[in-house]
Amino acid sequence: MLREHLHHGPAGAQGWLNGVRDKAIGKALAQMHAHPELPWSVESLARVSHQSRSVFSERFVELMGTTPLRYLTSVRMGIARQQFLKGADDVWRVAQGVGYGSEKAFSRAFERWAGQTPSQCIKSRTIGAQIRRPEG
Repeated sequence: MLREHLHHGPAGAQGWLNGVRDKAIGKALAQMHAHPELPWSVESLARVSHQSRSVFSERFVELMGTTPLRYLTSVRMGIARQQFLKGADDVWRVAQGVGYGSEKAFSRAFERWAGQTPSQCIKSRTIGAQIRRPEG
């Protein structure tokens, strides 16, 4: 079904599968996911895709429905959230791991993306663990 969608998906649809299907945008997506910690810019992503910045940006938005840097932020915040939920509690280390040079900038971006601060995310994990009831 996935292969069928990749080759014959609806025209004009936006999303990750459409980006992956496009050879140039797919290269940029692969690099963002493989190395979210790198200091990506529209220019460097366009270079990976062998396109000009304007062509790359326009095509990315057309296929993905968002800008390249907004998508990258979402990738980074998703990784950070997973790390917090799996037990990471060092906000600075997580921030560095997803490409941020400032804990404050990371925390603001995380709160905008997740609707809660990294500390609240960590605390919710702890509270959730405390209220779980044994099965049986």
